[in-house]
Amino acid sequence: MWYYAADPTPENRKSAHTCVALSEDGIYWTGHGVILPQSLDASSVHLDPVRRKYVASIKLWFKGRRYRGYAESDDFLHWSDTYLMMDVDELDAFGDQIYAMKIFRYESLVLGLVKIYHVETTDTCDTHLAVSHNGTHWERPFRPAPGPKFATPEKDLLDYSDEHTQPFIPTGPLGAWDFGNNDTTATPPIREGDELRFYYSGRSHSHNGGFPDRGAEPFRHRGSIGLAALRVDGFVSADADGSGGWLLTKPLQLEGTELFVNAEASAGSLRTEILDEQSRPIAPFTLSNARPVRSDSVRNPCCWEGAKDISALTGKTVRLKFHLIRASMYAFWCE
Repeated sequence: MWYYAADPTPENRKSAHTCVALSEDGIYWTGHGVILPQSLDASSVHLDPVRRKYVASIKLWFKGRRYRGYAESDDFLHWSDTYLMMDVDELDAFGDQIYAMKIFRYESLVLGLVKIYHVETTDTCDTHLAVSHNGTHWERPFRPAPGPKFATPEKDLLDYSDEHTQPFIPTGPLGAWDFGNNDTTATPPIREGDELRFYYSGRSHSHNGGFPDRGAEPFRHRGSIGLAALRVDGFVSADADGSGGWLLTKPLQLEGTELFVNAEASAGSLRTEILDEQSRPIAPFTLSNARPVRSDSVRNPCCWEGAKDISALTGKTVRLKFHLIRASMYAFWCE
């Protein structure tokens, strides 16, 4: 168990730190004092199973603004110093701040669910997606340029009209139970069948407790639990319309005997060819031999006429070229 201790003096009300207590049975606890002296209320601690370290996503306060900091530990008790991990940029709305960020491993990446607080605009908080290869340096590439705009002259909504650049978990419509101030859990999503399930808390009021004056009468919920569902691997996709498109991988080595794709191709097709290091097709894994995928499934096998499997390519450096027509591809892997 870990908890926050705030400075009781009014002039230092923004000053806080994180303490820890440990237990072997969950009943009897021993306090170990302060572990993260620089953290504020919306900080979180996570286990990185790959690096075998504890990592902390820390809320920092400096010159009237919220930032995101990073610290790490081998034993949960002794932590590194905190350094700046993330801040808003020119693609965010004016006055935005990073309020919280929950971190988890997903396949070969580290993903972050970033709570963006729209301080100067709507006073609401929604959840955006951040991506990292090492857990310390982050990008948020799925955003519109030059950023969200006001949707109405009254300035109580932000315009996320492009479905490809909306927040990862947007707030609900005006008057909804999750219109104003939402938070995700500190744990990874739960896989249920072909879905990833993200549980989050939502409130109908804004961060500072206000309700919009116009629109439907709000539910005025002070806190409810919601569920956002995503197809497995569905964080981002490579898409093609009727004119078609292709995606070429970097040189890689395949392991296993079968190649699979997570794709939605029910209204079109997806075919895969395998190339050598000089981008020349390798027979029989050519485009003309490829059997098209024409379904919507998180597990589509890639097959070729004249090839039982891909075992002949084990240990060789190849490139995969995916040809899409009216299709979206989310992931590929070998087994």
